[in-house]
Amino acid sequence: MSSYKAVIFDMGDVLFSWNPQPTAQISLQTLHLMTQCDRWFDLERGTITPEDCYRELGRRFSVNGTEIAAAFEQATESLTPNSTMTSLVQDLKQHNIRVYMMTNIPRSNYDQLREMEYIWNEFDEIFASGYMGMRKPDQCFYEHVLGVINVPPTETIFVDDRMENIVSAIKLGMSGIQCVNVVETCEKIRLMTGI
Repeated sequence: MSSYKAVIFDMGDVLFSWNPQPTAQISLQTLHLMTQCDRWFDLERGTITPEDCYRELGRRFSVNGTEIAAAFEQATESLTPNSTMTSLVQDLKQHNIRVYMMTNIPRSNYDQLREMEYIWNEFDEIFASGYMGMRKPDQCFYEHVLGVINVPPTETIFVDDRMENIVSAIKLGMSGIQCVNVVETCEKIRLMTGI
């Protein structure tokens, strides 16, 4: 019998796959660099408006803010659920293991995503950074989530594609899995939870 009672999943590159397209003005490399800026982090925390964020990123990268908004909207539209992960989430639920989503995402992009057909209701709770005012790897975000789900960290598995996010989870006592290969990650979770 497994001692794990909950699994917390990241969204992008874990539950969902990305396929953003470059635009005439913005390469994928530039788009990625924009998401590593402090102003983007503020947008993910919901402490700055999208308009202010895109305006500032536009100044930094010499691109029109409207172009940036359109590029991020397209990137969000390109997110598609990974069927292997979707099956895992459903199997975990059938075995009475709680499932959560914890993701760094601006409010507007999260709202846009929620229009997509997906198993949103399978999750016991979804923690979107733009609505929480915190983002990974901020320790306070993990502490907040653990407080809400009321599951001891030692009975919780945290799954993310970024190592810095996993390190924060491990520091609080959770078991961390870096998702590099979806199939291998799912097999590891099934082994750990005994499903």
